[in-house]
Amino acid sequence: MRVRTATVAHHLTGGDLEYQQWVEAAATRGGEYRFTHQGRARLYSPAQNFEKLVGRIQHGQDASLTAEVAPHSSSTFLVHGRLPGEGIGLTPIEVEITGGQLQSLVLATGEGFPETVTGRR
Repeated sequence: MRVRTATVAHHLTGGDLEYQQWVEAAATRGGEYRFTHQGRARLYSPAQNFEKLVGRIQHGQDASLTAEVAPHSSSTFLVHGRLPGEGIGLTPIEVEITGGQLQSLVLATGEGFPETVTGRR
């Protein structure tokens, strides 16, 4: 199974992280798949434009989305949730956008931000 996501998140007063996520799960083998996320207050919704989602959504403490995915196809859904934590104190200092594209971004970091950040391309 291959999963692609796009997530928008922001810190709430008190430090919790609230997120909204679009998910596309593509399977080469058909079957019933269960999707769940960490955190609390999770809310799932199908995001199928042309097909009805065959499956079930469970809300509450053990929130999840279970979907039947046909062989060599995909299923999309949305999830809204909240993760407990403390803010990392990022503050935008300078933002430069030209022609709708980000050219420059300078951020100030707070106490909760890690000293070392690594990334991969």
